[in-house]
Amino acid sequence: MTCKNCGADLKPGVKYCLNCGNYLDEDEEEVVEEGVSLEELNREINMEEDTTDDDSKKEKKEEKKEKKKKKKKKSKLNVGDILIYCGLVLIIVISMTVIVITAVNGSKKKEPPMQQIVDNKVKMSNYTVTLSGKLKYSVEGNIIYITDGENFKISYQNSEDDFSKYESNLDLLSKDLEQKGNEVVKSGVKEKKDAKFIVYDYKEKEKKDVKHLYITKVNDKYITIGMIEMIKSDNYDDALSLIGEINKSIKFNSEEKN
Repeated sequence: MTCKNCGADLKPGVKYCLNCGNYLDEDEEEVVEEGVSLEELNREINMEEDTTDDDSKKEKKEEKKEKKKKKKKKSKLNVGDILIYCGLVLIIVISMTVIVITAVNGSKKKEPPMQQIVDNKVKMSNYTVTLSGKLKYSVEGNIIYITDGENFKISYQNSEDDFSKYESNLDLLSKDLEQKGNEVVKSGVKEKKDAKFIVYDYKEKEKKDVKHLYITKVNDKYITIGMIEMIKSDNYDDALSLIGEINKSIKFNSEEKN
């Protein structure tokens, strides 16, 4: 049954259109089942409308629950990301700490604590040298580290070798330094108090600090070799003179050097 005024579908037995309010003619009314009143029909309509409202409310509640779940998932992911970032930062900090500690410990091993010379005698495995009481020194293995505390630091070591082969071919040690990743700036022979020194000025690649490697003759059997580090200036003449004086004081266990 439809309303002639608006065309809306109507329940059987109604007296007016629920959509537009148009009253129906008697010939338009349909016979309803016996015992069913208009009020009952209206209640039935209202119940259907309430049911529809309840369903829509349930759907909205379900939608809200789904949104809350998604928000929780997002928040969990954010917390997880933060934990990952914190972990990475912690690993980087620990790695940098280990590198710094290793570097500091390495530098300590290279330069042991200096001792004040008391009796002026420093005994090594097969020789003894006499040093001035104004100097400080430390020993590590076969190397003596010596400093005047103001101008220079030197490393001093004697070994069996022929000085003349280095004097006749200055490139011999230059090639060795370059193979180890260094750049030789200058090399040459210097004489100090009747002693000859071969000196190599070099620096590590991509670094500005210049280092000085020296070799000098002790006797026909031994040479002295070491490094010179300048504290105030780059004039290492005083350091070379000191090395010459030390070599004059050497007394080997098997032979004496006057």
